[in-house]
Amino acid sequence: GDDARRRAADAPGPTARLRHPTTGADVHVIGTAHVSGASADHVRAAILAERPDTVVIELCPGRLASLVERALSTRSRTAHHKVGTFGDALRVVVSGGFVPTALSVAYACVGAVMGGVPGAEFLAAVDAAKDVGAQVVLGDVDERLIFARILSRMTYGDDAWKRCKLDREAAAAASSSSSSGGGGKSEEEEDAERRRVDAATAAVLDDDAAVLVKGKRTEVPRRWREGVVRAIVAAKCENPGDVERALYGVLDPSGEVDPADVATLRKCGTRAMDFVMAEIATSGDLTKLMKGDAAKKGEQKWAWATMETLSTDRDLVLAHSLQRSRRAKRIVGVVGAAHVRGIERLWEDVPTAASQRAYDGALSPTPFGRDARGGSAWDRTREMIFSREFAYICGAAVSLGVARGAYSVVENARANVRRLRASGMSDEEIMRSPKTKLLEAPPRAAASVGRALRSAARTTAIVVAVPAVVAAAAACVGASALVSLGNLATRLEAAASRAEEAGIVARRRPELRSKRWGNEVDERGNRLVQVEAINAVSKYDKGVDAGG
Repeated sequence: GDDARRRAADAPGPTARLRHPTTGADVHVIGTAHVSGASADHVRAAILAERPDTVVIELCPGRLASLVERALSTRSRTAHHKVGTFGDALRVVVSGGFVPTALSVAYACVGAVMGGVPGAEFLAAVDAAKDVGAQVVLGDVDERLIFARILSRMTYGDDAWKRCKLDREAAAAASSSSSSGGGGKSEEEEDAERRRVDAATAAVLDDDAAVLVKGKRTEVPRRWREGVVRAIVAAKCENPGDVERALYGVLDPSGEVDPADVATLRKCGTRAMDFVMAEIATSGDLTKLMKGDAAKKGEQKWAWATMETLSTDRDLVLAHSLQRSRRAKRIVGVVGAAHVRGIERLWEDVPTAASQRAYDGALSPTPFGRDARGGSAWDRTREMIFSREFAYICGAAVSLGVARGAYSVVENARANVRRLRASGMSDEEIMRSPKTKLLEAPPRAAASVGRALRSAARTTAIVVAVPAVVAAAAACVGASALVSLGNLATRLEAAASRAEEAGIVARRRPELRSKRWGNEVDERGNRLVQVEAINAVSKYDKGVDAGG
């Protein structure tokens, strides 16, 4: 009862207590870190304490199925089974799965270091919902839509990007002119913190022992080391030099990962996660953590396209997903920590027609009304080849070849007439003798037309082949990167397992541990779990009710 509620209230990240604008239902939004065991424990405690009838999680059907599959499978298969060989990785890239697979394996790497399963908080929410009998509602868009919108913004978003930059500059100027004290750190405190970070960073960079990994010197450019060490120091990790050395040891592909390095990184990672979550909870905006070069990168177009899609669009989608249920009386929402303040900001406007139109627009893969489909590299190349623009290019190439052929016919005829005139024939004789000298012109003209058509064919082949060659090269590079990342994930998970067996770090617990799931297993010995969930993400004209 009360003890459980007190534990649930001790949140490691930002939370929000809201009320449904139309039904009056209580809504508790919990902000989490996707690789934090503490977030998973808090989510479980909150759901068991509040016993909601609806639990909304920041997942789509595909990601939920993938999380459940990984949670019920062996660790080695989790990290490496899709990209174990170059051929496997190449098939993933060609099928259009590079980005989601890379993110999945990267999360596995971070999860092995942090001691949590990627997406553990969502699995904990599903498990706790099973215990209390709550309906699970999926409130996020499909990852393919996310990638399509990023691509569309990168391709067609120049005007919107420039407007956004101007709006940010105006807002920053207004904020700096009107700020006088208030919440947050003072300038003196920020200067003191900056001096502390600079001094500690310089001390680590000047220590040659910091780059000795496995008894040998690791050649790392100082400018790269500076960024890494500054992040470690800013998170207030103990012994930054040891943390840097452990990081290089983990990334060294020459041998097995030392379990002690995993333990060192896990300790620092926990402190860094606590630091970031605290900053988000107080400021509500992760972009305020960016300084210097990071802030400049935030002004670049790719950063704008990514943030608009991952943050702004999904804040809107998640806010609507939390309100789609008309029958729920108590709702718990589990979302990434960076979304909580955005959901609060949009909350009261969700029932309005303008917000619902914006929501429907956020479900389109083309924010600017242009075609920006996802899919595999071959699919995009094929669409390009059969597109209207490509047809215009090929038509222009063929027309150029025909025009060159016609011009050659005329020029050959004129040259032949000049030769006949030079031989002493009059114009009347030339016109009366078409079967003599003029018969030489058609073969030359035919040869010229043939050359022109071959030139047009070569131009068309080059236009077709260049995108295909570029796509093939990119696919090979992507496959190699996936293999390397998969090998790192496997090595990290093996080292984490050895560290757990040796008692250096705490053991990871399975998140799907409710007795209500049953004890059925498949032929491989993996548990069988059937999760029932409603997908709330749908345009309003379809009238979806996620009410359970």
